[in-house]
Amino acid sequence: MVRRIPLVRVEGKTYALRPDLTMTPARFAVAASLEREARDQEARDAESEFGFAPSLYFYAGVAHPAFGDVVLVFDPEASVTLPGTASTFDTGGMHLGLIKGKGLDTPEGRRSFVVDDCCDLVDWRQRADAWIGQFASLDSYLRGDRACIDDKTGRLQHSANERRAWCFEVRVYGDRGVFEDLAFAVVRQEFWQLALDESSATPEAKAHLLSLQRSGKVHTCDAVGPDPCVSAPALVAGYVASSGGRA
Repeated sequence: MVRRIPLVRVEGKTYALRPDLTMTPARFAVAASLEREARDQEARDAESEFGFAPSLYFYAGVAHPAFGDVVLVFDPEASVTLPGTASTFDTGGMHLGLIKGKGLDTPEGRRSFVVDDCCDLVDWRQRADAWIGQFASLDSYLRGDRACIDDKTGRLQHSANERRAWCFEVRVYGDRGVFEDLAFAVVRQEFWQLALDESSATPEAKAHLLSLQRSGKVHTCDAVGPDPCVSAPALVAGYVASSGGRA
């Protein structure tokens, strides 16, 4: 049995190639899709270098603020039946040479390491559970702390690296609905109110948003409270605990 670590995607950052696909309150209100076309050029270049299909990117459990402030947390079970791959680090950072470690200082070395580390989605939950076991606790991993032990590259303890060097990345080779398998969302209060306002013209859309709120699937942060990415670790830890820890 493995821990029920959810998939987390952070939205809200605008990318130059497809700014129209940014997850705005208006797109959230109408249950717009999470689309692979929204990814930036760096992600596309990394896919080309490492041999991945166009991907929708998630982290196992982690909400990283570099990608925005709309935190979407998804149940993990359905993902194992989807086409895709996973790695124990951020592949965009690896492509750019931002992850330092033994054997990672050349494009050839990075490609070789990525190939060796990669697994198919059917195995990602077991792999992620074992990976997170190298940290002091689940909470420690979710906060972005370093692992207690290192791997052969030394990247986990390398002083130049931050948590993208050890956040478990999941790549889905397909688009997904924003509410498909959604466990919960963490958004700013202003974003949520704007989404409700945008949905007013469509009664069904507004009813759906209100039902999500009533069922506890929407958590809001006010203007003076913690950022959604700061609030997310405790909520993710609670989600894992509520499933009995392992499922």
